[in-house]
Amino acid sequence: MNYKKLLHTNKTIYSFALMVLILFSGLPLYSNYFAHGQFVSTADTRNPLFLDSYWTDTPSTNSSPTDLTTPNRIEVGPGEGPSTLAVIIVNTGRTDITGLKGYLTLPDQFRSIPGQNGVNTSNVSVASYNTIVKPGESFPLYFSVDVLRNATVGPYSSNLDLVYSKVQEVGQISSTLDIPFRITGKVILDTTSLTQNLTTGTLNKATVAIKNKGSADANGVIATITNLNGNTVTSIGDSSTNQQNDNDNISNNQNNSSSSETQTGTQSIGENNQNTSNIATLEANTFDIGKIRSNELVTINPLLYADYNAGGTIQTMNLEISYNDAYGNKKTLDSSVGIVVSPNAPESTLSIRPLENGTSLVNASSNNNGQNKIEQLQPNNDDNSRQSITISSGKIEKMNFVVTNTGSSILQNAILSLSSPSDSVKILGNTRWSIPLFVPNMEKEISTLVFASEDMINKPISFTVNAEYITGGKTRSDVLDLGAYVEGQIKVTLYDLAINEIGGFPNLVGNLLNEGNTMAFFTRIQAQNGESLDLKSNNNTISESTDGFQNESSKPINPSQGLKAKLFSNLPPSQYLGDLTENSPLPFGIPINITEGLPSGDYPVTLKISFKDNLRNDHTIILNDSLTYKANTQKKENNNQSIFGISYNLFILLIILLVGILLAIFLIRGRKRQRKKSKDSTTNDLDSERDNNSTDDSLFDDDDEDKT
Repeated sequence: MNYKKLLHTNKTIYSFALMVLILFSGLPLYSNYFAHGQFVSTADTRNPLFLDSYWTDTPSTNSSPTDLTTPNRIEVGPGEGPSTLAVIIVNTGRTDITGLKGYLTLPDQFRSIPGQNGVNTSNVSVASYNTIVKPGESFPLYFSVDVLRNATVGPYSSNLDLVYSKVQEVGQISSTLDIPFRITGKVILDTTSLTQNLTTGTLNKATVAIKNKGSADANGVIATITNLNGNTVTSIGDSSTNQQNDNDNISNNQNNSSSSETQTGTQSIGENNQNTSNIATLEANTFDIGKIRSNELVTINPLLYADYNAGGTIQTMNLEISYNDAYGNKKTLDSSVGIVVSPNAPESTLSIRPLENGTSLVNASSNNNGQNKIEQLQPNNDDNSRQSITISSGKIEKMNFVVTNTGSSILQNAILSLSSPSDSVKILGNTRWSIPLFVPNMEKEISTLVFASEDMINKPISFTVNAEYITGGKTRSDVLDLGAYVEGQIKVTLYDLAINEIGGFPNLVGNLLNEGNTMAFFTRIQAQNGESLDLKSNNNTISESTDGFQNESSKPINPSQGLKAKLFSNLPPSQYLGDLTENSPLPFGIPINITEGLPSGDYPVTLKISFKDNLRNDHTIILNDSLTYKANTQKKENNNQSIFGISYNLFILLIILLVGILLAIFLIRGRKRQRKKSKDSTTNDLDSERDNNSTDDSLFDDDDEDKT
C-alpha cells in the first residue's frame, strides 16, 4: 500500500520535473512572449518569406489580395507625403496561417502615420492581414508611410517583424524579415508652345516643348498630335511629297480630299467651313522622342498651316504622350497646348503708290501775233518727285498709279476696282482691271482718266481701290486708299509787249493775263535779254547816239557780217506785281536801259514770272517774245538846233531859269506892297484914334467951362 503510494508520489514528482524540464528547455522558443504585448509561439521553423514591395494607391485598410493579380504600382518621389507601401509575403510553410500583423521599422527619411492601425511610435508602421493564407500563397501588407523631403530616389532597406498564427494550433508565431524597397521617383511631363504666333496662309514651323518636371526618367516617349481646335488633323501627302513642295500639298489637299490621311474626324482643311477656323499639321503628326531625363526639356517641330478664317484666334493643339514610368509600365498623358494665330493684317499683301502723271500744273504762253510762243515750267516745290497725285480741275486728266505685291505668295485672278469718293470727281476711264497672275514683288502700272470740277479746287480727295484675289487656295479682299489733290489751273499769257516812253525814259510795258481758274499769288516779273537775233532794220542801217536811242541813218549794214546785239544794256531789277487774278489782265511797266546805238528792228525779250500757288509752292515760268523797236529821230534833231548860238536844250533851261527869277521877283515885290499897305492902314488907324481922343478932350473941356 505504501509502496503504491510511494510509486504514485514518485510519478508525480517525475511528471513535475519533466514539465519543468520541458518548460525551461523551451524558453528560447518563447523569447518573444511579451513581444508587442502578446504571447507568441515559434514552434514552426518554416516562416513566411519576402516576395516583393512597391508603392500603390490602395488604401492601407484594404486587406484583400487584389494587388496580387493586377498590382497597381504607382510612382513616389521625394517629399511625396503620406503614401502606401505594399509588401508582398509568401507562405512557405505546410500549414495555413492567419491573423498576420507586421511591424515595419522605417529609415530616417520616412515616418509612420500616428494613430493608424494602432501605431504608437514614429519609426514603426503597422499593417495587418486577417484572411487565411494557404501554403504557397502570397498576401499583401499595406503600410502607411510619410515620405519626407530629405528622401532621395534610390533603394532602401527595413526590418519587418511579422506575427501570425497557424490554423488549428494555439499561440502566435513571430519572424523577422528584411524588406528592401525603393523611392522610384515620379515622371511629370508638361507641355508648352514656344511659338509666339502663327501666320495665316503660309506654312509655320511651330515649336512645342515637352519638359519632365519629375524626379524619374521617362523612357520610350512618343508624342502624337491628335486634334487641333476640334478640327481634323490632316497629313497632306507622304514625307517625300512634303519635302518637294508644300504649296502643292495644300493645293492637292483642297482638290482631292481623298489623298489626305485623316486620323480623327472627317473634316479636312480643303472643305469650305465658314463656322470653324481651320488649322492643320503637315508632314509628321507623331514624334518618337525616346528618353526624357529628369528636369530635361525636349522640343518637337510640327509644320502647321492656318487658313485665313483662323486669323486672330487662339487654337488648341491636343497631344497624346505615351511613355514608360519607373516600373516600366506604359502610361499615356493627354495634354493641350494653346497656339495664337496672328490677325490677318489689312493691306499686308498689296501696296499702292502714285505715279507721275507727266502733266504740268502751270502753262505759260505769249501772244504777239503768234510769234515766238515758248512754254517752259520750272517748279520749285516740296513734291519735285511727284510722289502724290495732283489733278488739275476743269480738264480731263490722266491719273497713273502702281500696285505692288509686297507679299511672298502668288496672287491669282486678282481683280482691282477704282471708285470715286465724290460726285464732283468723276472717273471717265476704266474702273476695273484684272491681273491673272500677280507674283511677289511685281509692280502693275494702272492708268485711267478722271475729271474734277472747279468746286474741288484746293481740296484733297481719296480714291478707293478694292482688290479681290486668291492666295493659298483662299479668296481674300483688300481695300486700299489712293490720295490725290485737286489743284487749279494757272495759265499765264503775255500780250501787248512794247517799249513806251514815260517821262522821257523808255519803259517795257505789257499785260499779263491768267487764263486759268485759280489765282497766282505774290507775282513778280523780271525782264531779260532773249536769245540774240540778227539785227533787222527797215533800211538795214544802224546809227549811234549818245542818249542810247536808235535813229535810222544812211550807214549801211552788211548782213553777211552777222552782227548781233542785245536790247538791254543793263538788266532791270525784278518788280512785284501782286496777285494775278484769273481772267483779269495785270499791266506792268519796267524802266529799261536800251543798248546805245541800237538800230530799229525786231528783238527777243524774255520775261521771268515767279509766283506761288494755293499750297504756297513756288513756281517760275519763262515767257519768250519779241518786239519791234524803232529808233527815235526827233530827239536827235532837237538836240542839233540852236537859238542865238545857244543850244536848244540850254536855251530852254535859261528860259525856265529866267521865268523862275521873274516869278520870284514878282512874288517878292507883291509881298513888299502888301506889307506897305498893311503898314499905311495901321498908321491911318492910329491917327483917327488920336483925333477921336482929342475930340473927346475938347468935349470934356467944354463941360468944365459950363460948370465954371
